[in-house]
Amino acid sequence: MRAFALTAFVISCTFATSGCREDEGLNKAGLTNDTYQPSGAVVSQMTFPGGSQTVFKAFGKFKDPELPQPYHQPDSWVVYMAAPGWTNGGKPIVDRLATDAVAIARVKQFVQDNHLSDKIKVAWIQYDPNPGALYMDDLKHVPDNFIPLFLKPQGPQVDYYIYSPARRHGGNSASVRYDQWLKPYLPFAKKEGDDYVTTSDFHRIQGFNDPDGKYWDSWARHWFIVNPQGKVVDAYFSNLGTYAIQGADMPINSLIHNLNLNAGSLIIPKIITANYESLYTQPYWNQVDAEFREQIGLSHKN
Repeated sequence: MRAFALTAFVISCTFATSGCREDEGLNKAGLTNDTYQPSGAVVSQMTFPGGSQTVFKAFGKFKDPELPQPYHQPDSWVVYMAAPGWTNGGKPIVDRLATDAVAIARVKQFVQDNHLSDKIKVAWIQYDPNPGALYMDDLKHVPDNFIPLFLKPQGPQVDYYIYSPARRHGGNSASVRYDQWLKPYLPFAKKEGDDYVTTSDFHRIQGFNDPDGKYWDSWARHWFIVNPQGKVVDAYFSNLGTYAIQGADMPINSLIHNLNLNAGSLIIPKIITANYESLYTQPYWNQVDAEFREQIGLSHKN
C-alpha cells in the first residue's frame, strides 16, 4: 500500500493547485527556441512495437468495463512517452514508474496550462509485456488492470494509455523486437540488409550491433514527438549506450520549436530530471514467482 500512496502522491503533487506547484505565468524551465536541441532522429512514420496488438484506453476510462480498443494516430500533434510498466531491473519498479509518471505529467501540465489540448495529445506507450494470466485478473473482471499496478489508482496523467509490447529477443510473434523498433529512428544507425548497424564507433563498442547483448537490455524512457501527419519529427532516447535519462524538457522544447510557440507567453513548470537505470526483465509478477520457485527448489534447471 505504501507503493500506491507514494506514486499517487508524486503524481498528484504535479497537478496540485498549491503547495507542490510553481507560480503560474512564468517560464520556470527557461525553455525557448534558442534552447531547442534537435534530436537528429530520422523523420519517418510513427510505428508501434506491438503491431496489431496495440490497444489503448483514454484517460478517465481506465476503470470502465469497455475493453481496450485498437489505437490509431489522431489528426493532431502527439507526444508519446514510451516506458515499460512491468520491467523490474535496475531502479525499483515503484520509484521508476513514479519518476516516469512525473515526467509525462509535466508535459501534460504544459499542454493544459497553455491551452494547447486541442492541438497536442499526450500518450504513454507501455512497450513491455504484461504479466501472465496466472498473476492478474483479466480485464473483463478488473478493467483497470490495463494500467500497471504501481500506476494505480488514478493512472498516469495522459490523454491515452497505450499497450504495445515489444519482444526482447527473436521468435514468432506479432510484436517486433525492441531494437528493430528503435533503430530506424536513430541518427547513428544505417540500414544494412534486413537490419541496421551503427555508424558510431562509440555505440558499436557498447554493443549496438548485437541485438541479444547488454546494450539492448536497457528498457527506459523514450520520447517521440509526432506531427498530425503521423511523422516523427523528434525522438529522444534514454540510456542507449549511455547513462542519461531524457527529461520532459526535451519534448516541451521540441513543441515550442516545431509549433513556433512564443516562449515569452508560455507557462512552463520547473523541470528536474533524475537519471535511473532500467533493465529488461520478465514482467514483475512473473519474475517474483520465478525467484520464489527457485528459492524453494521448484525451478526447472537444464
